[in-house]
Amino acid sequence: MNKELLKKENINYEYIDIQELLSHGGKTVYAGPEGRIVVLNDTLLTDIDNSEDMLRIYPQLPAKDIELACVHNEESALAMISAGLFSGICRTHQWVYPHSSFPCNEKTSYSNENAVSASDSCVCKTSASDTNTNNQADCIIRTADISELDIISQHSDESLSYLEGRIKSQAMKILYVGNEAAGFIGTHEAGSIGLLQVFPAFRRHGYARLLESYMIDQQLRSGHAPFMHVVYENEASAKLQASLGAVKCTHPAIWIFK
Repeated sequence: MNKELLKKENINYEYIDIQELLSHGGKTVYAGPEGRIVVLNDTLLTDIDNSEDMLRIYPQLPAKDIELACVHNEESALAMISAGLFSGICRTHQWVYPHSSFPCNEKTSYSNENAVSASDSCVCKTSASDTNTNNQADCIIRTADISELDIISQHSDESLSYLEGRIKSQAMKILYVGNEAAGFIGTHEAGSIGLLQVFPAFRRHGYARLLESYMIDQQLRSGHAPFMHVVYENEASAKLQASLGAVKCTHPAIWIFK
């Protein structure tokens, strides 16, 4: 499949997270010469780079229930923490898949066949041999069901309530190899691809690549620009993004939380 560059007006890949938050229902609560601030539920994203501007504008915002914020420079993040507005920090790099289509393996098919519930919009079926494994069982990726919350929570550091919310939003996809659950992936409330886990018995077989390839393809089919936030120290994930054709943005994505 030919990978043409995404053609969207006014797209700035350095701040694709803000654009995607707006497409997921986020609201602009501030727009000025300094930049924008967008809020969805308890999450805030901004492209304002100057820390003094952020400290001046933030207390005036109508949204007072913010628990998470993402800024794109270290100085602003540390200034917000020093001012007592937030208490914790998570430093990530933003990666963007900048193409209009994903070159899926020709042996991978997408259909509604084998969907276990009406919430399944698409099921990915492929052969395990396509993922460099010796197991010849078929692989199926489908929308996770709430009955699978327990197995997902056992392999995730996210809170049970957050995972339950993502499942109910049909944002979690689960991988089965034969009849065994092997891993999962999803999108966060802010729109980034993440939550990726491959269970220990199934690692080093290419399933992480299969899961993320599927999610990139699904995001593109839904009209979204796929992007990921990768923790600085996670070299394995960074290598995966690069191998899939994603590009690391110049500015970091620094998450701060209360």
